Amino acid sequence: MYTAVRIEKQSALKLVGFAYETFPRETMGRVYGTVWEKRTGDRFIVEDAIADQVAERYPSTVIVSEDCSNRLKFIVGEGIGGFHSHTPPPQKNGKKMYAVAGMSKSDERKLQEEYSDGIEIIVAINRLWRRVPLRLRNDDSCLTGCFVDNSNVYNFDISAHYLEHFQNGNTRTRRARLSVPVRELRQYFV
Repeated sequence: MYTAVRIEKQSALKLVGFAYETFPRETMGRVYGTVWEKRTGDRFIVEDAIADQVAERYPSTVIVSEDCSNRLKFIVGEGIGGFHSHTPPPQKNGKKMYAVAGMSKSDERKLQEEYSDGIEIIVAINRLWRRVPLRLRNDDSCLTGCFVDNSNVYNFDISAHYLEHFQNGNTRTRRARLSVPVRELRQYFV
């Protein structure tokens, strides 16, 4: 049994756009769409995304205003999950650090508290010197690509995560299999 997430073209563009718009700060919001429960696993179709706040990254933590994250929920509802971006942390011992589209411990807590039956999408964005082709990688669990703005190359990775529930009440964070219209998105990314 596995969980699959289909991210529609407009939603994928919005997710990357929200992450880039606030770069180097982090952004977060909610995703909306449809959920199907099947014997082989849940299917989430992400049809829209709305950013609702910006977060500040510090060397060991991210500061988020709880008031801001609850405002939009009352207007448009809970949605099928959330999203947030990861940006590179400050340099450590003179070594450049990179953002990754993986779950931190605080991300896992947020998923358990807010979207225990939903998904959390992570958009990692880095400023790089080389271009990478738009493609699904890691067994279809991560969309990677890049775009150029003012001769600066930005790389992004998108992954979706969910909680696997066991009969004994325990949970485990898992990475979902992605489905994205890569051919349609190639016109927007390098």
